[in-house]
Amino acid sequence: MKRIWTELRYKDYVEQQQLDGNKFEILTLLAEREADLNTLVARLDYLRMLVSAPPEPSSEGLILSTVHSSKGLEYETVYLLDVLDGILPAVTEPKGPEEQRRYQEERRLFYVAMTRAKDHLYLFSCLDRGSAFIRESRRELPVEKTEEDDLFAALREELCGKAYYHGQKGRGTVRAACEGRCMIAYTDGETETLTVGQMYDRRRVLRAAPSRTTVQGKPRAAIPPAGRTAPQWDRSLTSEETTALMAGAVRGRKVIHTAFGAGTIVSCQGAVMTVQFPQSGEKKFVLPDAMRRGLLRYDGDDSV
Repeated sequence: MKRIWTELRYKDYVEQQQLDGNKFEILTLLAEREADLNTLVARLDYLRMLVSAPPEPSSEGLILSTVHSSKGLEYETVYLLDVLDGILPAVTEPKGPEEQRRYQEERRLFYVAMTRAKDHLYLFSCLDRGSAFIRESRRELPVEKTEEDDLFAALREELCGKAYYHGQKGRGTVRAACEGRCMIAYTDGETETLTVGQMYDRRRVLRAAPSRTTVQGKPRAAIPPAGRTAPQWDRSLTSEETTALMAGAVRGRKVIHTAFGAGTIVSCQGAVMTVQFPQSGEKKFVLPDAMRRGLLRYDGDDSV
């Protein structure tokens, strides 16, 4: 093939007639995988059959195709597998003219594969083995812009490789992330895909007693109702202390919050108390916890 292309000057003819010179490069790539001329011819016959009579599009399942046989076709969604250095492209750092030629040919094939997608394109890569073509493509993609104080600005960094602790399944690792969803692999081999919101709801939550702080040189304690002994800041309330706090939570009573200021109790259902603040509106608190932490007190109870 190379003898026909160069020594017999078929390349010059192709250029003069403005024909598609990529076909020779494609034939060369196909020939490298075949043992002899007969198997190459058989391979070309098979590919010709696929091109002339492609499989009928199906509304279910997947159509498996090579990049070469997909030329001229389009699909709503395309999944491009094995976009990895060593596979696509096969040569990661081309040096000589032949490697440069092959690299550019694979680059054109990558472009062909991407442009088969009309609506959605998915490129499959690996954490520890990326692709020069993907890195090049990402430089041309629009980048999401968020304000510095935006909540989701904290999620701009790469999530893949981060640890995630599930409430029941324990420790896992984020293996893939796309459009707000993460695939998590757990230590027992199980995998699942969750949205970021689901990950937050199902995460393992560990709580530790707050460290002792001081107010004017004294240990700070929760502020109890009048006449009660202040419980210690670094321990849970006893059942008697909780009962006494709940007994004082009556509708219309004034309370003081460290951040929202003065407010009025609107309702109390179980341990959850709703307070109306003039500036901040209604807020809900777990009464024993808020009192224990010193965030909330009844108006007029100033003991510490």
